[in-house]
Amino acid sequence: MYYILSLHQKKTSVTFSQSLAKFLLFIGGFLLLVTVGVICKIASAPSPAMDHRPFVSTVHIRQYPFSLLLPIEGRGVMFYLENKTGLYRSGDEGKGVYAVFRDVITKKILKEQKLSGLSRIGKAEHRWFSGMNSHYLIINSRYVYQIKPSEYTLSEVTSDISSTKLILNSNFSLISFVEENNGEGFRLKTDVGKEFFYFPKPDILYTEKAYRYVAEGQSKTLLSDASEKTYYLFLNKENKTHNNVAQLMKVNYIFNDGGPESKLLQLTTENMKDLAKYRISSCQPITDERICFSPTVLYYDEKNILITYRSGLLESAPLHVELLDTGGKDSLVQVFRCGKRNFICCSH
Repeated sequence: MYYILSLHQKKTSVTFSQSLAKFLLFIGGFLLLVTVGVICKIASAPSPAMDHRPFVSTVHIRQYPFSLLLPIEGRGVMFYLENKTGLYRSGDEGKGVYAVFRDVITKKILKEQKLSGLSRIGKAEHRWFSGMNSHYLIINSRYVYQIKPSEYTLSEVTSDISSTKLILNSNFSLISFVEENNGEGFRLKTDVGKEFFYFPKPDILYTEKAYRYVAEGQSKTLLSDASEKTYYLFLNKENKTHNNVAQLMKVNYIFNDGGPESKLLQLTTENMKDLAKYRISSCQPITDERICFSPTVLYYDEKNILITYRSGLLESAPLHVELLDTGGKDSLVQVFRCGKRNFICCSH
């Protein structure tokens, strides 16, 4: 499981990399890495809103429409996509779209792969499918790619989706992820106007009506390999206009094997009254109520929970990063006031 935390504030009172390095040495079950400086230039480079100025043949323009920090083989690796245009290497040979894996410490490029069939990336969407432990990218709303960190490769898998189902015998005009709370799958629209929902872990294709029925149903629509999983949510997270009273809750629910589901992502007193709707078997507090702002569960595993929150309503308020055990007891707290954008990468 991987998560990225982006920190950006106006004033600096501590050195971020030093403080965070000391703070995160306790984690033995997963890697927690901070990158600052040169790699941040990549991560904070132009967003998918691309530069459409006329091409000038004597200028080499690089653009980075997507970046993701990954732990691979005990090291922090920045994976990013790069649009290369203009003179590069010899003539137009280097033009195109590249997937790049770069070591965040040495800044060495570990692998650079040119993506065939793509001249430019205008949009890139990412989703991690926990049931498959896989990272997927949708590029330009037309092509599906899978990141394979151990191999340092990015592989197109669009054709794999259509080849498994005879009904998908035409090209896709539009591809997107299903909503995050509705399972780990793709929404596919064919060039003949038909729409389907495909979930790779159970390898099932649904019409919209069938997909909604399975997602919103309860035990009668569970897949055969559905199993109970635990995750954590803050109760009363949405009140940001005054003192925000929040409490961290342990949620046990039935994970539908990567298939359609209706997972609760924000916990309120209202939906606490109807937990069965979300296939939740139990929801119990593991901390006392606390006054905090924008509380977020950044990462969790079998032993630890990493949370962040602000001590005030303003975005410039100090950011607290706190480690808890799964019983809710805190072991370490660090407060960050930093002037640069920084990143935390978490992994099992």
